[in-house]
Amino acid sequence: MIDLSQAFEKIYASHDRTIGRYYASEIWAIANHYVRPENFFEKKPPTIIQATGIWKHQMVQECLKLMSYEIEPKKEKQFGEWIFVGKADAIKDHEGLEIKTTNSLSVMSHAKPWHIYQARILASLFEIPSWFVVQPIVSYGKLQLKAISKIKRDDEWFTEEMQKVEEFHKKLKVLPQWQRASYLMDMVG
Repeated sequence: MIDLSQAFEKIYASHDRTIGRYYASEIWAIANHYVRPENFFEKKPPTIIQATGIWKHQMVQECLKLMSYEIEPKKEKQFGEWIFVGKADAIKDHEGLEIKTTNSLSVMSHAKPWHIYQARILASLFEIPSWFVVQPIVSYGKLQLKAISKIKRDDEWFTEEMQKVEEFHKKLKVLPQWQRASYLMDMVG
């Protein structure tokens, strides 16, 4: 038997978090206090279940690429001392897509609050009027994307959310060095 676990963890490891650089995919957790300054540097290895979602995601993006969608464009915006980073799953014309997968064959009836949040954040960051949360489904032997939510751009709301990130950033900057180092030591082993 060949153990692929270490190679898998290297391929799918999350990015290292740094003070002053915050990603669209983590803002909901910051704004809702799931990620706090005290646990910002924690790093959890990916699971096989998460990887199956990533593989589905990549397959859909390859299909969208053939349909002239721009895949994973990245945009950064400076807010004083910190940078907000967003990566869109797919963009075409004046429409953005946030792809969400499930671990089963079930079809989502609606987007989760964090899906909607991320799509709304990206709509303002990329200055696109409409963003759709979509789920790949197989129906009658065809691969399709089902829109489970349509989000309208809301720059006023976006500004309020960026203020929450500003407050988080201020707290993170004053986090004692020993707390930062303890997370980094835990990650190394």
